[in-house]
Parts: sequence; structure tokens; C-alpha cells
Amino acid sequence: MTTSVRLSKWGNNVGMRLSKYLMDAMELKVRYALGISLEKDRVVLYPAHKYSLEDLVSKITEENRHRETNWGNDKEGKEIGNRK
Repeated sequence: MTTSVRLSKWGNNVGMRLSKYLMDAMELKVRYALGISLEKDRVVLYPAHKYSLEDLVSKITEENRHRETNWGNDKEGKEIGNRK
């Protein structure tokens, strides 16, 4: 399907509106991130990578893993009394 969109000025930016058909076809929601690339004489939009917890956890290594942080004595502070 070929369609056209109108570019609109929004503050200092320019935006375009996507039809409901395109939103549904690409399984997009408002505020989803899109990737954009220029391929020869075409602008190509595509859904940005959706990370899963498994993807993110798989990148943890001993070199980038944070050590445990000592927050002090757990008997101090009001937080303990607020637990239910």
C-alpha cells in the first residue's frame, strides 16, 4: 500500500501523522520509538528494537556487573517500620 503524509511544524520540530492502518499494520502504539534510515531516495521507518529482559540480562558480564552497595545498618531508618 502506498500512501502520502503531510509534514507539519510542531514547535522547532517537524512531524508527520501516520494513519491508523499503518499503526495497526506495524503494531505500533503512541510513543513507541521508531528507527529511521535513508536508503537511496527513500526514507524508511521501522520499529526500534524491543528489548526483552532475557536480551538485557544476557549482556551482564563480570566486567560490567556492579558490586553490592552497603547502605548501612538495616536497623536504622523508618523504612523497616513501614513494611507490611
